[in-house]
Amino acid sequence: MRADRPAARLLPTEAAVVRLRTAWERPAAPVGQRVARLDAADRAVLRAALPVLRALAVDLREEAEDS
Repeated sequence: MRADRPAARLLPTEAAVVRLRTAWERPAAPVGQRVARLDAADRAVLRAALPVLRALAVDLREEAEDS
């Protein structure tokens, strides 16, 4: 966050937290099911790629926050 701009911090209500959690978990369920169906070799490849995918996600998040 830039120091030269006014800022406000908004916190979600308990109900909003539940709705957000549900919204985030819903798309993940089918992914988890698909990953579970992969064979061991494919799961190993996916596991090896996780650090790069995490770094990419962090980079994209930071870029979105900066814009």
